[in-house]
Amino acid sequence: MIIAVAVSSGFRKEIRDSLSAISGDIQLTPPDLNVLDEGAPIESDASYLTHLKELECVKDVVPVIYRAGIVKAGENIHGVMVKATDRLPGLPERGDSASLAISIPGRLSEITGLGVGDQMTVYFVGEKVKVRKFHIVSLDQPLIQTDDKLVVHAQLSDMQRLNSWQANQVSAMEILLEDKW
Repeated sequence: MIIAVAVSSGFRKEIRDSLSAISGDIQLTPPDLNVLDEGAPIESDASYLTHLKELECVKDVVPVIYRAGIVKAGENIHGVMVKATDRLPGLPERGDSASLAISIPGRLSEITGLGVGDQMTVYFVGEKVKVRKFHIVSLDQPLIQTDDKLVVHAQLSDMQRLNSWQANQVSAMEILLEDKW
């Protein structure tokens, strides 16, 4: 019984951490967040964020951009959610000369037949259709996999350029809490 409870608690923590990695524990978003177009961004350098980061329960505050896209590879067409931050493992650091680098889920790689080193064309629909060819630099294997909710990770600066936003404009601020909270 003790072993079952311990394993269950550990698995619960892994699921929580996986879900937290997708969208943070808490999100600060504009009231009209719209992942289909450029929408109204919020400032990632707002004065209140300094006070927020100082709270004991806050581990980190991460600026992110969410944008829905359509991936086409051969005859395969699939909807994805692009999540851009400047803190993703496997992607070049901000300021690196490699741009339009992305990390895709292993499931999307299976669906499209694309892998590391390939180019993936993503269509972003809004006022106008915008097309970008991203370079796949890594595959990730999330703990929770679904066929219809695929999250592609990109660089924050690439998505800011796509949306014609300034360097301090983002879709949301994800607040990550310390484990004890």
